[in-house]
Amino acid sequence: MLTERGKLFEEKEPSLSDDEVSAAYENGKIAASLKGKPLATSPENIGFIAVKFALHDGSFATVLLDYFSARALATLIGSVDKIGWKTAPVLPDETRH
Repeated sequence: MLTERGKLFEEKEPSLSDDEVSAAYENGKIAASLKGKPLATSPENIGFIAVKFALHDGSFATVLLDYFSARALATLIGSVDKIGWKTAPVLPDETRH
């Protein structure tokens, strides 16, 4: 059963097309450097991770990642690390019967 925040996370999940990825690459929207720090929302709790990206095109982007979005990003990075940032493990092989 999803929490209200979990439902909101799923409802607001954006689409991401290959065209958007290509446009970001062509426009230099590539993180060249970043800084981050936890952001406490109460004396007991960290509510967000603040991340400031320096982009190749000279601009900056600051985002606050809540728990759900941070976990999704950590999972994605972990899965790519697991395959050594290589495409071969994710390309389908010939099916054999």
